[in-house]
Amino acid sequence: MSKNEYNKLVLKAAIEQDERLKGNREPNVYKTPDGIFFLKRAEYQKCCDKIKKPNKYYKERLKTHACTYQHVAYLYNVDPKDLRRAVKEYRKTLELLNKAA
Repeated sequence: MSKNEYNKLVLKAAIEQDERLKGNREPNVYKTPDGIFFLKRAEYQKCCDKIKKPNKYYKERLKTHACTYQHVAYLYNVDPKDLRRAVKEYRKTLELLNKAA
């Protein structure tokens, strides 16, 4: 993968991360009749193995994890440090655009 392609992928991941943190987008989950959230196969990543299985007391455990920088970085196959940096830059850009409008 070229540097340019990687940077585009990091930008896509940054937009996804920002939207998830704002609550505008949700991870790809399904909800059981008990209200417990599980990640769908496409959303599940290697980092999710470390998270305890959700239960009736912690229904959104995996859903919450899926909104972390680490998870989104795994999802897009980018470095978490690059993702964090890109989210900061993306937010600055949005702020400047909102001030200009």
